[in-house]
Amino acid sequence: VSFIAVIFAIIALGLNLADQKSLIAKVPWNTLVMIGGVGMLVQVAVKAGTVDMLASWVSSSIPVICVPLFLCLLGCFMSFFSSTIGVVTPALFPTIPAISAATGWSPMVLFTVIVIGAQASAISPFSSNGSIILGTCSSEQDRNSLFGRMIFEAVPKCFCSAAIACIVL
Repeated sequence: VSFIAVIFAIIALGLNLADQKSLIAKVPWNTLVMIGGVGMLVQVAVKAGTVDMLASWVSSSIPVICVPLFLCLLGCFMSFFSSTIGVVTPALFPTIPAISAATGWSPMVLFTVIVIGAQASAISPFSSNGSIILGTCSSEQDRNSLFGRMIFEAVPKCFCSAAIACIVL
């Protein structure tokens, strides 16, 4: 998607389709910087060994029956602040073999509950999907109104739905 966006941006610049200064002024820079910064912080935590520590802690501290629900909620919490595909799955998927071996849960179930949880809170304005939604708002007033609604209405509803789905699974 990024590559295609760059290609079409170059084409639009070459054809002089719009005033560049007015377009750059409409870019939600605060949101873009926030998403980039949070993604960077999560990657630093991954490089620091958080993944290995998390795998050993989950395997030894969480009751076996609660492991899928815990991983769903962890994915949900992480995706509230970052991208599901770019941050959450690369951070949590490496823990699955160790957790699966220690708990006896199927790796497919554990992969699935992480993605369910992560996608449940992807609507958060701090996540990549939520920031895309905020970026499409035409005015700052709409953006501010939607920001609060996304945090206090959409995320809790999705969070509860994901937890119920994992319990049923």
